[in-house]
Amino acid sequence: MTFPYVIDLATKEVIKIDENQKLEDAVRLMHLHNVRDIVVTKEGSSCYRMITANDLIRFKLERASFDVQIKELKLDTISSVSYDTSLSDALKEVNSSCNCLCVTDKEQKLCGFVTYTDIISSIDPALLMKEQKIKDILWGNMVKRADAQTNTCDVMRMMNSTMLDSVILYDETKAVGIITTKDSIRLLNDGCDLSRPICDFMSSPVYSIDADSSIHEALEFVKREHFKRVIVSNKKGDIIGQISQQELLAKVYSRWAESLKARDKQLEEVNRLLEARASKYEEMAQLDPLTRLPNRSSFETKMFDEFTRIERYGSEAFSLIFFDIDYFKSINDSYGHLVGDQVLKSISTQCKELLRSNDMIARWGGEEFVIILPLVDATGAVQTAEKMRIFIAEYIFEQVGHISCSFGVSQYQKGDSPNSLLHRTDTAMYQAKSSGRNCVVCL
Repeated sequence: MTFPYVIDLATKEVIKIDENQKLEDAVRLMHLHNVRDIVVTKEGSSCYRMITANDLIRFKLERASFDVQIKELKLDTISSVSYDTSLSDALKEVNSSCNCLCVTDKEQKLCGFVTYTDIISSIDPALLMKEQKIKDILWGNMVKRADAQTNTCDVMRMMNSTMLDSVILYDETKAVGIITTKDSIRLLNDGCDLSRPICDFMSSPVYSIDADSSIHEALEFVKREHFKRVIVSNKKGDIIGQISQQELLAKVYSRWAESLKARDKQLEEVNRLLEARASKYEEMAQLDPLTRLPNRSSFETKMFDEFTRIERYGSEAFSLIFFDIDYFKSINDSYGHLVGDQVLKSISTQCKELLRSNDMIARWGGEEFVIILPLVDATGAVQTAEKMRIFIAEYIFEQVGHISCSFGVSQYQKGDSPNSLLHRTDTAMYQAKSSGRNCVVCL
């Protein structure tokens, strides 16, 4: 089998912006060209960075000024490869933090842009699994749901995650619209009032595919409709999950790798790379890259299991804890983001050691963490939160010294949905913030 060069796969018209321009200029360009990502260049340098839709949401929620120069922002770096790099060599360069590559010409100038999806899709598209059903690989891919009257800023906060970049909007029990990270670029570019209800800006209707559809049909669907993800529904038309194009390909090729073992030496090398990538994707799908804690997607799967256990067996309830680092923005402003990252990692390590083996602490996003305590009532959860609060307040963090956290606690109540329990616990945490911080509130 002959593999193409990376330039044969690359998008030649790269949407880019100089690092001396402002963030608001990047928003305008992304909206104009209808893209989720934009490459950041630096004059005289072959080092490139990237601004994504999720970065824009994060900056907005952190109330960062969009008038700031891009070079002042903390952004992911993109690796670059020569235009004549082979496909198998390019696959080695794609890493877990950024699934794309910049392509340079003989003079080391930017001449193209290629994604992991472009690379992996070109290896042998004829071998895509046409028999396996979407429902066979959907387990754990929960969707974000919100009421269509929810404040737009709150919905954007729900999308502040690398794993879930869309929210399905409901009018009571009926799905009436969807909002995605690409929509967020439009809203930021247009200067929309984010206090308005999300129904004013949502896309409608919600296009979905039946869970009995094959993976091949799902990929054809996203290609035809130019979607980044597949919304999956059951026979009744109820939405039961979502899966991205990238996840589809990763899961297909992790199994396809088994069929490559009998090929020649070049294919054996690709097989090794694919198996490594499949393992990396499995890890990426479960862990937060900075803290190595379970991520939001893993937490939601765990919470779904707890709801299932209670509904099926009528067993004891469980509790949630939300906590947030007080004045975390001032830590970043005073000491820099690298020190802020060290604080997040240190808190993650210390708090994990204070919990039982069957408890789960996950990074919710930014400086927020969530803990699920199986078979623990509100009283026990408050005791756990108080123990953690005292430990953090007394711990001396390198360079920073003493910090504190605010905790919200809530126990599962009969009739709760995942969203209602999360919202109640989140409300408790914000009451702790409003009560002076460094305290525990239970609702």
